[in-house]
Amino acid sequence: MRRPLTLPASLSFRQRMGVALARFASKMVWGRAGTGPGSYSGYGGLLGMLYGALGQLGTTNYAKLVGDPALTSSVSICLNWIADQFPEPTLQAAYRFRNGNTRPIPEHPLPALIDNPNPYYDGDDLWQATATDYSIDGNAFWYKARGSNGVGSVRELYHLPYWQVKPRADNEHEEISWYEYRVDGESIRLERSEIVHFRFGKDPYRRGRGISRLTPLLREIFTDSQAASYTAGLLHNMGVPGVLLQPKALKDDSISVVVDPESREQLESLWGEFTGDNVGRPLIPSVPLEVVPLALNPAEMNLGELMTVPVTRVCSALRLHPAIVNLGQGASPSAFDNGGQHAEARRAGYQDCILPMQKSFARTLERQLLPDFDTAGRMCLEWDYSQVEALAEDQELTAKRAVLLYKGGVAKRAEAREMMGFEVDPELDDVYCVLVKTQTADGTDVGADGQPVEENVGADPNA
Repeated sequence: MRRPLTLPASLSFRQRMGVALARFASKMVWGRAGTGPGSYSGYGGLLGMLYGALGQLGTTNYAKLVGDPALTSSVSICLNWIADQFPEPTLQAAYRFRNGNTRPIPEHPLPALIDNPNPYYDGDDLWQATATDYSIDGNAFWYKARGSNGVGSVRELYHLPYWQVKPRADNEHEEISWYEYRVDGESIRLERSEIVHFRFGKDPYRRGRGISRLTPLLREIFTDSQAASYTAGLLHNMGVPGVLLQPKALKDDSISVVVDPESREQLESLWGEFTGDNVGRPLIPSVPLEVVPLALNPAEMNLGELMTVPVTRVCSALRLHPAIVNLGQGASPSAFDNGGQHAEARRAGYQDCILPMQKSFARTLERQLLPDFDTAGRMCLEWDYSQVEALAEDQELTAKRAVLLYKGGVAKRAEAREMMGFEVDPELDDVYCVLVKTQTADGTDVGADGQPVEENVGADPNA
């Protein structure tokens, strides 16, 4: 017997309807239609209606008009930046101690497998495809290929396009029971143990999937795409916007001029002889014509400002500053010359976009892939940013802090070295630094023997 839906009396009517619709939608079975990027028709019934509403305002279906967001210029430029930067740090396995400290494990098989996932592409390609899918749809998928008959250890990793994979639930008590992979018109069942699923949050309208950052911006993406198409069409038309060709009025108002169908076709052909690919050719009409503009010119439309707002919002959704990718207001020369703003924007791009994404990916891999290599559960995954140029200043600040903590007697040398990611000797580095010094009249720090300060590395500062 099905339990009745009971809701707190304090909820408003809108809240009650929202809860009821969400519960009903969670029980809907997804359809099998819709097999391309930007297609949301793969979700049937009310679930498809709810998710489709995100990409549709009024009577305009922007999801259908935009199609694949990655094919629009502003989104593509941002995705390219993310794809370029993402593989720069390196993923490494490490032992995790009870106090929370970690120690890297050289030549661990998991990072080695990710660096060389299969015979067809390398680790950079795998990360770039994963980060791109994750940025577009909020979901990215890896397939874990094992030995013969699908058993044994994980030997290869393959990226699966987000629009070809759908989480499936056999009942309402499970978030994800298995995954459906559609390729070449066929449906393949993949168990959860065969998939690594990276996702951003939890989409309330698409069960088992993450949230797309770009879906709420489909209208802005469409606006940017249309503005670019208008500009291209305008230039292709010799800079002439839409016009109306009509016979020029004669002095004798009693004589009316009527354009018959044959003359209309001649006028259209004549107009095409000096526009498009025929830009620059002279127009010599055989009849007096009057050209009446039907559209605003680019100056009146203020296309530059019109395109800035959508581009800025796309960058904000992807956690990037427009200056990083030379878009919007950040593309002005002053943005690069005024106190190194471009370097600061690139550093912010790492901190706001790349680092949170990589942290999320590492946690996902610890739950869905690392157990295939570490049954004891003592290992973790972390990123090494020591070779990332954009974060070099952050590394310098960390080094200064480690030195201050060590020389101030606050941290042991082992702890300072761990802060920098250096190897630690459990015996030699398990010491504090105590500075025995005096200060001369000119402010110089010297030891008791008058020589420069020496470190008493074996002493306990609390002794």
